[in-house]
Amino acid sequence: VCSSDLGGGKTVSTLTALDRLSVVEDIYPVLVLAPLRVARSTWPEEVTKWAHLGGLRVSVITGTPKQRQRAFDTPADVYTTNYDNLGWLCSQVPEGEWPFKTVVADEFTRLKSFRLRQGGSRAAALGKVAHTAVSRFMVKTPPLRRWTAEQKPGP
Repeated sequence: VCSSDLGGGKTVSTLTALDRLSVVEDIYPVLVLAPLRVARSTWPEEVTKWAHLGGLRVSVITGTPKQRQRAFDTPADVYTTNYDNLGWLCSQVPEGEWPFKTVVADEFTRLKSFRLRQGGSRAAALGKVAHTAVSRFMVKTPPLRRWTAEQKPGP
Protein backbone atom coordinates (compact mmCIF):
# COMPACT_ATOMS: atom_id res chain seq x y z
CA VAL A 1 0.00 0.00 0.00
CA CYS A 2 1.55 3.28 -1.06
CA SER A 3 0.48 6.89 -0.73
CA SER A 4 2.45 10.07 -1.06
CA ASP A 5 0.79 11.79 1.89
CA LEU A 6 0.56 11.31 5.63
CA GLY A 7 -3.06 10.57 6.40
CA GLY A 8 -3.55 9.15 2.91
CA GLY A 9 -5.49 6.14 4.17
CA LYS A 10 -2.72 3.53 4.00
CA THR A 11 -3.52 1.94 7.37
CA VAL A 12 -7.29 1.73 6.89
CA SER A 13 -6.72 0.44 3.33
CA THR A 14 -4.45 -2.29 4.66
CA LEU A 15 -6.90 -3.22 7.43
CA THR A 16 -9.76 -3.28 4.91
CA ALA A 17 -7.75 -5.50 2.56
CA LEU A 18 -7.04 -7.88 5.45
CA ASP A 19 -10.71 -7.88 6.45
CA ARG A 20 -11.83 -8.65 2.88
CA LEU A 21 -9.15 -11.27 2.36
CA SER A 22 -10.22 -13.03 5.56
CA VAL A 23 -13.55 -13.83 3.93
CA VAL A 24 -11.84 -16.22 1.50
CA GLU A 25 -8.63 -17.18 3.34
CA ASP A 26 -7.56 -17.93 6.88
CA ILE A 27 -5.12 -15.03 7.37
CA TYR A 28 -5.36 -14.40 11.11
CA PRO A 29 -3.59 -13.79 13.36
CA VAL A 30 -1.76 -10.92 11.70
CA LEU A 31 1.44 -9.36 13.02
CA VAL A 32 1.95 -5.68 12.22
CA LEU A 33 5.51 -4.38 12.56
CA ALA A 34 5.64 -0.61 12.79
CA PRO A 35 7.47 2.28 14.42
CA LEU A 36 6.59 2.46 18.12
CA ARG A 37 4.07 5.33 17.96
CA VAL A 38 2.35 3.82 14.94
CA ALA A 39 2.16 0.36 16.53
CA ARG A 40 0.91 1.72 19.83
CA SER A 41 -1.62 4.27 18.55
CA THR A 42 -2.31 4.41 14.82
CA TRP A 43 -3.29 0.80 14.12
CA PRO A 44 -5.59 0.37 17.17
CA GLU A 45 -7.18 3.79 16.60
CA GLU A 46 -7.92 3.09 12.93
CA VAL A 47 -9.88 -0.02 13.88
CA THR A 48 -12.11 2.04 16.18
CA LYS A 49 -12.69 4.77 13.57
CA TRP A 50 -14.24 2.57 10.90
CA ALA A 51 -17.48 0.63 11.42
CA HIS A 52 -16.57 -2.11 8.94
CA LEU A 53 -13.50 -2.94 11.07
CA GLY A 54 -15.39 -3.07 14.37
CA GLY A 55 -15.07 -6.84 14.66
CA LEU A 56 -11.27 -6.85 14.59
CA ARG A 57 -9.51 -7.39 17.91
CA VAL A 58 -6.15 -5.65 18.22
CA SER A 59 -3.48 -6.37 20.82
CA VAL A 60 -0.53 -3.99 21.16
CA ILE A 61 2.72 -5.75 22.08
CA THR A 62 4.78 -2.89 23.54
CA GLY A 63 5.99 -1.79 26.97
CA THR A 64 7.82 -3.80 29.60
CA PRO A 65 8.51 -7.51 29.04
CA LYS A 66 5.59 -8.33 31.35
CA GLN A 67 3.23 -6.00 29.43
CA ARG A 68 4.42 -7.42 26.10
CA GLN A 69 3.86 -10.99 27.28
CA ARG A 70 0.35 -10.16 28.50
CA ALA A 71 -0.48 -8.57 25.12
CA PHE A 72 1.03 -11.53 23.24
CA ASP A 73 -1.09 -13.94 25.30
CA THR A 74 -4.30 -11.96 24.65
CA PRO A 75 -6.49 -13.47 21.91
CA ALA A 76 -6.62 -11.06 18.96
CA ASP A 77 -6.86 -10.90 15.18
CA VAL A 78 -4.16 -8.26 14.78
CA TYR A 79 -1.07 -7.88 16.95
CA THR A 80 1.00 -4.74 16.59
CA THR A 81 4.55 -4.25 17.80
CA ASN A 82 7.48 -2.03 17.05
CA TYR A 83 10.53 -3.17 15.12
CA ASP A 84 12.76 -3.04 18.19
CA ASN A 85 10.61 -5.68 19.90
CA LEU A 86 10.81 -8.11 16.98
CA GLY A 87 13.80 -9.98 18.44
CA TRP A 88 12.02 -10.33 21.78
CA LEU A 89 8.85 -11.56 20.10
CA CYS A 90 10.72 -14.16 18.06
CA SER A 91 12.47 -15.39 21.21
CA GLN A 92 9.08 -16.01 22.87
CA VAL A 93 7.91 -18.42 20.18
CA PRO A 94 9.24 -21.98 20.19
CA GLU A 95 10.84 -23.02 16.91
CA GLY A 96 8.26 -24.21 14.43
CA GLU A 97 5.33 -22.62 16.29
CA TRP A 98 5.21 -19.13 14.74
CA PRO A 99 1.56 -18.14 15.28
CA PHE A 100 1.22 -15.34 12.71
CA LYS A 101 -0.08 -16.31 9.29
CA THR A 102 0.32 -12.80 7.89
CA VAL A 103 2.97 -10.16 8.57
CA VAL A 104 2.48 -6.51 7.66
CA ALA A 105 5.60 -4.33 7.63
CA ASP A 106 4.54 -0.71 8.11
CA GLU A 107 7.32 1.61 6.95
CA PHE A 108 9.12 -1.45 5.70
CA THR A 109 12.37 0.44 5.18
CA ARG A 110 13.07 -0.51 8.81
CA LEU A 111 13.77 -3.98 7.38
CA LYS A 112 16.07 -2.71 4.66
CA SER A 113 18.75 -5.25 5.49
CA PHE A 114 16.33 -8.20 5.18
CA ARG A 115 17.90 -9.58 1.98
CA LEU A 116 21.51 -8.93 2.91
CA ARG A 117 23.51 -11.92 4.04
CA GLN A 118 24.75 -10.03 7.12
CA GLY A 119 21.43 -8.24 7.71
CA GLY A 120 20.48 -6.42 10.87
CA SER A 121 19.09 -8.12 13.96
CA ARG A 122 15.48 -7.22 13.12
CA ALA A 123 15.77 -8.67 9.65
CA ALA A 124 17.57 -11.75 10.93
CA ALA A 125 14.86 -12.40 13.55
CA LEU A 126 12.09 -12.12 10.97
CA GLY A 127 14.09 -14.08 8.41
CA LYS A 128 14.09 -17.14 10.65
CA VAL A 129 10.32 -17.51 10.25
CA ALA A 130 9.34 -15.49 7.19
CA HIS A 131 10.13 -18.09 4.54
CA THR A 132 8.66 -21.09 6.34
CA ALA A 133 5.84 -19.97 8.63
CA VAL A 134 4.34 -16.82 7.11
CA SER A 135 1.70 -17.35 4.42
CA ARG A 136 1.38 -13.70 3.43
CA PHE A 137 3.73 -10.75 3.77
CA MET A 138 2.40 -7.24 3.11
CA VAL A 139 4.29 -3.96 3.10
CA LYS A 140 3.13 -0.44 3.72
CA THR A 141 5.50 2.20 2.42
CA PRO A 142 6.42 5.41 4.17
CA PRO A 143 5.18 8.60 2.51
CA LEU A 144 7.10 9.44 -0.64
CA ARG A 145 9.54 12.26 -0.18
CA ARG A 146 8.62 15.49 -1.89
CA TRP A 147 11.53 17.38 -3.37
CA THR A 148 11.72 21.11 -3.80
CA ALA A 149 13.49 22.35 -6.95
CA GLU A 150 16.62 23.00 -4.86
CA GLN A 151 16.59 19.54 -3.23
CA LYS A 152 15.82 17.45 -6.30
CA PRO A 153 18.69 15.10 -7.15
CA GLY A 154 20.52 15.74 -10.39
CA PRO A 155 20.23 13.64 -13.54
